[in-house]
Amino acid sequence: MNDDENTKPLSRVEEKWSNSADVYSKDGFKVFWESLELPSAYQIQEAFGDTPWIENILSRIPDADGRSDLRALALGCSHGDGVAANEFVRSGRFEEITVVDLSSKLLASQQELTDDLGLGEILRYRRMDLENDPWEFEQPFDLIFAIGTLHHIERLERLFSEINTHLSPSGLFCMREYVGPDRFQYGEKQVEIVSEIMRALPERLRTDVKGQVCQAAWQPTIDEVVEDDPSEAIRSSELLDLANRFLSVDEIRLTGGSLLDPLLHGIAGHFENNPGGREILPLLIVFEKILVRKGVLPSDYAFLFAHKL
Repeated sequence: MNDDENTKPLSRVEEKWSNSADVYSKDGFKVFWESLELPSAYQIQEAFGDTPWIENILSRIPDADGRSDLRALALGCSHGDGVAANEFVRSGRFEEITVVDLSSKLLASQQELTDDLGLGEILRYRRMDLENDPWEFEQPFDLIFAIGTLHHIERLERLFSEINTHLSPSGLFCMREYVGPDRFQYGEKQVEIVSEIMRALPERLRTDVKGQVCQAAWQPTIDEVVEDDPSEAIRSSELLDLANRFLSVDEIRLTGGSLLDPLLHGIAGHFENNPGGREILPLLIVFEKILVRKGVLPSDYAFLFAHKL
């Protein structure tokens, strides 16, 4: 394989996530389930209960109380005002937060925003390919966190080893990730249940941005997933087991998503913009909770909290 062939998949990944807003919304219409306010709040509640999420995370760092000199590393860059890195800065507990990502365009856009918000003194942005680039950091981190990034990584053994190496002795690692089947190859039972619910919805709620009426659960082929993003869910099903191998895992909070993700994929906006959809969505969340807690469906998403091994 020549150099051009080697870099082509990586370039496709970077190009897609340089325009991450387009991944979750098409012409202003939300297509991803967690872009909706209610499912996002449901995920936070499942992970942290009634404790504010930032307090919950900081309480897991043994010597963090009273400090204002904590150092953090964000694996993956999110865009917007209320993203986790920004909220950690606002907590007043961090001296420096380094945000790494493959996409220079996304990093530059977020840096411009956070500079305008007055957060730039603490935030540092750095382009880094987590698959291949060396981890060259001068000091260990009190907190390393990842939100929706690690299920795009193939060399997970290397990644978790580096995370363990770069945590301070009492440092915390936390991740919120898709941990379901690789390449979204859902099981037969899951597809059957989601498809039955899909067909029970009014057509106006299951019509996608192309005007097509969805008849079944979102069930892409492996080729379709790879064509869209070669890194997508490449070893997602191994994330929890490998984290347990390379880190001292304190807790895993399974948060579902196994109904809502394949059901609302491509049609999520109807459940926020449409009065009928807004009424149905809380019922779908309750139904998902029941299916996961009773073991009928697996949990496809999880929060994990760990310390240095």
